[in-house]
Amino acid sequence: MKRIRLYAMLLGLLTCAAAANAQQLKLVDANGKPVTDAQFIAIAEGNKLVKLPPADANGTVDLSSLAGLENVTHKTIEAVVDRCDQDPRTRMYYLLPGQTAPENKEHCKRYRAGAIFWDGSRWVIREGAPAGSPYHFEGQWEKPVSTGAKVEGPSFFNLKGQFSGGLADVPNLANDCFSVPGCSTSNKAYALEGSVGPSFGPFDLQFGFFKTGDVSNTLTETFGTDGETSTETETEKFHVNAFEVLARFNVLGIRAWGDRTINIGPQGGPLVWTVKGTDSFFSSSGGSSSGGSEHFNFGGVTGWWGAHVEVPICGHFSGTLDYKRAVLQHTFAPGDKFSRSMNSFLFGVSVSVTKPTAAFKIR
Repeated sequence: MKRIRLYAMLLGLLTCAAAANAQQLKLVDANGKPVTDAQFIAIAEGNKLVKLPPADANGTVDLSSLAGLENVTHKTIEAVVDRCDQDPRTRMYYLLPGQTAPENKEHCKRYRAGAIFWDGSRWVIREGAPAGSPYHFEGQWEKPVSTGAKVEGPSFFNLKGQFSGGLADVPNLANDCFSVPGCSTSNKAYALEGSVGPSFGPFDLQFGFFKTGDVSNTLTETFGTDGETSTETETEKFHVNAFEVLARFNVLGIRAWGDRTINIGPQGGPLVWTVKGTDSFFSSSGGSSSGGSEHFNFGGVTGWWGAHVEVPICGHFSGTLDYKRAVLQHTFAPGDKFSRSMNSFLFGVSVSVTKPTAAFKIR
C-alpha cells in the first residue's frame, strides 16, 4: 500500500511538472543569452494591466497566470518589448488581437519578440521574431522548424508576382486640339499590368505586360455653301500594348505595425510597345452621308521610370501603388512623327514567397 502511495505521489509530481513546463517558454536575446530582468505584463479585459511572474535565472517565463485570463485560449498572442534609456528594466507586453501596448516613454524602442499560442494544454511558438529584433522565444513551435532557427525574416532570394489596374493619361494628346474649334480629347483610359520575377534582397526584377484602353481625338467641322450645310467628323483613337521589364530598388522600409514594413523605392526599365488604332471619318450633307475607317499599327522600344509603394496586407500578400511614365515615339517619314507622353497610376496586389525587404529600414 505504501508503494502504491509513493508511486501515486511521484506520478502526481511528474504530472504537475509537465503541466508547469507546458506553460513555460524561454526568453533570450539575440545572442541566445537568457533575459532575466524583464517585467512581464498582460492586458486583461477593460485594458487592465496585469503583472505576471518574472523569469527565472534561465530566462524561463511562467505563463500559467496568463493562460488563466479570459479569452486567451486558442488566441494568437503577440509579444512586444519596450526598452527605454531612462528605465533599465525591460518590459514585455502580451497582446491579444485588437489590443495595443501602452504608449511608451521618450527615448524608448519597441521590438516584436514573436507570437505565442495557448491551445488549452500547452504554450507553443506560432511566429518567430522579425529580423533585427534583439529578443525571441525558445521552446516548442506550433509547427516543426527544420533549421531550428527561431527568428523569421526576409530571405535574400524571393519570387514575386504582381497584378495592377488603374488609369493611363496621355496629357499631350490634347495639344492636337489646341485652339481648334469643334475638337475634343479623351486622353484618359484604363490601364492593366501584370508581372512576375525574382528578387535579390531589396532588388526586384520582373517581366510582364502593360495594356491601356482607347484614347482619342475627335474633330467635328460644319461647312455651309449656297444654303446647304455639310458636317465632317474625324476621329483618331488608339491603345497601347507593351511588354515591359521592371527593375526596382526598394530603398526605404518604414515599419507600419507589428513586424510589417511599407517598402518604397524607384523603378524603371525598357518598354517594348505597340500602338493599335483607327482613323475614321463621317460626312453628311443634305440627305446623303459617307464614311470609312483605316487601321494602323506600329511600335518601338523606349525606357520608362517611376516609383513603387508596397504595403503589407496579410501573409504573403501586399497592396501596391505604382506611378510610371514613358514617352512613345515613332517616325514614319521626315516631318511625320508620332510622339506621346504617357503617365499611369496603378493600384494592385503583390504576392511573394517570402517577406519583401528594403535596403534601409526605419523602426
